[in-house]
Amino acid sequence: MADITITDTSCVPAASVVYAPQYPFGETVTAGMVVYLKASDSKWYKAVATSGGTAEQSGSGVVMGIAMCGGAASQPGVVAVGGTVTIGGTLAAGVFYYVSQTLAGKFSLPADLGSGDYVSIIGYATTTAILKVAPVATGLTLA
Repeated sequence: MADITITDTSCVPAASVVYAPQYPFGETVTAGMVVYLKASDSKWYKAVATSGGTAEQSGSGVVMGIAMCGGAASQPGVVAVGGTVTIGGTLAAGVFYYVSQTLAGKFSLPADLGSGDYVSIIGYATTTAILKVAPVATGLTLA
């Protein structure tokens, strides 16, 4: 399987979306990417599920969401942490999606995770185009 391909210009939040407080990006991010808030500098970074990622990225209690705008390092980040988003990609309705272990900032199906990868849910598809953003950083790794 592969990471979900997102068209950043087609990533649109619903009116009911819940936003995190605004913090700057810590690196270049595009709309539709999965990001986490790094505690040491209060900036948004691309999330990744690999065991090579930091514990901060995938530990339990980490604030994660979907970037609703793009920007370079130090530019303001607008991040959805709840509600529904037309994601700009093709999803499978009724399926949960997880932070990718392949590419930072992407999300994928659970079958794509492997041994040692962190289990971090970003949300679930309510239709083939809409993601219900419901992030859960479990802090657990696959055996």
